[in-house]
Amino acid sequence: MLAIGLMSGTSLDGIDAALVKINGCGTETDVQLMEMVTLPIG
Repeated sequence: MLAIGLMSGTSLDGIDAALVKINGCGTETDVQLMEMVTLPIG
């Protein structure tokens, strides 16, 4: 499964985004960071 996470801080000066690949479940879960970017707002 691929998942995208988004976050902005309280200052709202940018958005962080991450694309991760998730395999397995429970104690066998494996998460790999595929790509990460920070985009300024404004």
